[in-house]
Amino acid sequence: MLDRKTPPVVCDFESISLVPPKPSWLRNGIVIKEFDNPNLDLIHFSVVIRAGALYEPLRRISSTCYALLRESHKTMTSNEIDAFFDYYGADVNISTGMNFVTLKALMPKRNCLKILPFLADLLIEPDFKEDNLSRLLEKKIKDWEYQSKKTDNRVTQLLFHTFYDGLIPFGKLLERADFDVITLKSIADYHRETCCAENIRIFVCGNVDQEIRDCIRHAFERIPSHRPAPELPEGSRFFHPQRIVENWPQSLQTSIMLCRPSLPYTAPETLDFRFMQTLFCNYFGSRLMQNLREKNGYTYGIGGSVAYCGKDSIFYISSEVNNDKADAAIEACFDEMRRLQTEKPSDEEMVMVRNYMLGSALRSIDGTVSYMLNYSQWDDFGKDENWFYQYLSAIKKMSAQQVCELAVKYLQPDAFTVIEVGKLVD
Repeated sequence: MLDRKTPPVVCDFESISLVPPKPSWLRNGIVIKEFDNPNLDLIHFSVVIRAGALYEPLRRISSTCYALLRESHKTMTSNEIDAFFDYYGADVNISTGMNFVTLKALMPKRNCLKILPFLADLLIEPDFKEDNLSRLLEKKIKDWEYQSKKTDNRVTQLLFHTFYDGLIPFGKLLERADFDVITLKSIADYHRETCCAENIRIFVCGNVDQEIRDCIRHAFERIPSHRPAPELPEGSRFFHPQRIVENWPQSLQTSIMLCRPSLPYTAPETLDFRFMQTLFCNYFGSRLMQNLREKNGYTYGIGGSVAYCGKDSIFYISSEVNNDKADAAIEACFDEMRRLQTEKPSDEEMVMVRNYMLGSALRSIDGTVSYMLNYSQWDDFGKDENWFYQYLSAIKKMSAQQVCELAVKYLQPDAFTVIEVGKLVD
């Protein structure tokens, strides 16, 4: 009979050694980082382009341009492109984030010589078509109409509006008219400005042989040079704490968000901050979960994160709460900030957070593919596998006293902007 009462033995964390990827450079300056796995004949291929929403001259042109790229081959229709990928067993997706656009392709090794040149053609010589653009914009407009009725979407819009208002188009609140100014010409211009060798990095994982390396080189050396993406303005320089409240009388819940400028990705205290952030608001047993959910029942869940925007970053805490508990929930967040500044976490709590973070870190690199995906995020900010070692070291060395000191430094209630969207209750 299985013993379901005795917990498994908890083992101490052992050291880990990550194999650095093999770097190489194309003649146009694009770097390729190869993660070798001789047992993986399903090749994972990523092209990362510094062309995210923060760099767009018009709202939503980045996601529109690169989503349209997927169906803009110079000699094939959208259906023929889909048939091509299906025939060769390729799964191709393009996603747009704030900083980067990422093209991810998953393909059998035996078909790489067919698929990789085709992907390069899409990147280098897209043929954007009016009917495809019309269908995509229609879909985006319907999605915007749906999302604009959600309070959590509105607080996110207001978050970046307060941070970047007037500095870049990304700080503008999205409106229906923003879709009307996106044209084939503006898309082609944006593609030409951003899809250049200076803005691109390539990552490949699997059983990559010399034939595939040569194929990548011949296909992607054709990407032209232009100029690198511009430096982003520092929104934190103009940030000032404020209270933003919008009354939505028909709302069933109220979305709340607390936000403030945070540390750049590469700042010396960033990894220590992550520990404090996790303990405070970023896992199932966090201080805010215990207070707002377990103790008071204000919400099903609350969490925090950091949005990295170039050299800037924004720390935010968000949740959806009962309409009549919004102010109480906000004050509970501030109460927990004050408590963490004065009361050291217990040894038991520190061990719980430490084990949770170490376990999550190990799961994030439990295979060559997941290692590549995480490495590419470190590489976004000029870091490598040593950043992971530093992260593990910071987790293991963190003390309760350091947690309190960081809370004093970064969790001062009067440093936060508070955003509240929902039904106001007197």
